[in-house]
Amino acid sequence: MISVSGLFAVTFSVVLAYVADITTEENRSWAYGMVSATFAASLVSSPAIGAVLGKIYSENFVVALATSIALLDILFILIFVPESLPEKMRFGSSDILPTQNKPNSRVDEDPFSEAVGEEQLINEEFAISSINAPKFNWEKVDPFRVLKKMCQDKFIMLVCIVTFLSYLPEAGQYSCFFIYLRLVMGFSEEDVAMFIALTGILSCLSQTIGLTFFINWFGLKSSIIIGLLLEALQLAIYGFSNAHFFLWTAGCIAGVGSITYPALSSFLSYHVTPEQQGVAQGLITGIRGLCSGLGPAVYGLIFYMFQVDLNVSDAAKNLPVIHLDKPILLSPEVHTALPQLKPDMLVSSNLTWIKTLHSMHERFIPGPPFAFGSLIVILATLVAFFIPKNPHQQVSVSVAQVARFSIHNLLKRFRQSEPSNSFFIGSLF
Repeated sequence: MISVSGLFAVTFSVVLAYVADITTEENRSWAYGMVSATFAASLVSSPAIGAVLGKIYSENFVVALATSIALLDILFILIFVPESLPEKMRFGSSDILPTQNKPNSRVDEDPFSEAVGEEQLINEEFAISSINAPKFNWEKVDPFRVLKKMCQDKFIMLVCIVTFLSYLPEAGQYSCFFIYLRLVMGFSEEDVAMFIALTGILSCLSQTIGLTFFINWFGLKSSIIIGLLLEALQLAIYGFSNAHFFLWTAGCIAGVGSITYPALSSFLSYHVTPEQQGVAQGLITGIRGLCSGLGPAVYGLIFYMFQVDLNVSDAAKNLPVIHLDKPILLSPEVHTALPQLKPDMLVSSNLTWIKTLHSMHERFIPGPPFAFGSLIVILATLVAFFIPKNPHQQVSVSVAQVARFSIHNLLKRFRQSEPSNSFFIGSLF
């Protein structure tokens, strides 16, 4: 069922295309922020509501309630939401064309025949043109042809690359972050719930009020770069710090930095034509869907490389599980619980490179995947600098040149940094 649901995961892109149809360019960024904010609010609140209802009633009740809400949503759309696509742009619709200023021969012949003249004018002004009416064409709905045509646009390609590089670590973070806080950082269930609530509230405020402020003061491109820098900062804090104060600070930064996706969607909507809105937003949504599958896999692989196991056995489901021989940088809560861990819960290896990664983990990289994710977002920021400030402007540089420049600058930064950081990146690649 999960695989089948992926075939219908187009709701968000269609919503963004609908918003682009019914809003002006001046209000579109604010509207996109509202859509993203409501989506974030539901994403944050629905797990808590589902958990409470599941405890009071049952899981079947929660599933039935969610299905009923989805059906009501469909009825609401059918009854109250009008079609945004103009009549002349729909397949198989009639094209009502205004008439040219041609002389009316029948009226000229008999100027006193008002009835005949009015009838003739009506027929000319609102004549149904079957020749010019849009016909259904398979080439217009062929997704590969449309994608190929749009991917030839360097502007769209740059936006897609930024979306992929920025959402890949974000998707991985969503998949394991709260388990990471619970098991590795020693957060309690109440702390995790408060963390989710705080991040969700800040995210909603940021995508509505904050996004409007950033766009008015800095512009769309600068807002995208600011969001990427904030995302890289919060990932770096999670990767290199284990102090609870800094983790809470990073959560606030993550909420404020959630402006990236609505800013990217709004920026892309200004570049494409009204007919391309659905395909353009579908591209970004599809890339995010791809990252939703790749991100958790990448994070899981990095956790495995550094011998950090986030799986908990039934015998120790309430204990934080840390696969470290000498947990130097762990929180006091974890230190207190460590003597209760069983020997079979620890993972050991004689491989040199695993010991080296293990040593790096226990010394200065408590969250290796998050540190790796911050580097990927920095790469996305470098790519974002090549996006023109004016969305209607074409890109003069090729995507290959952008990639070479970004990778060159990223490697240059790490050559100037500590050798341990260079080894960390080299081991991941």
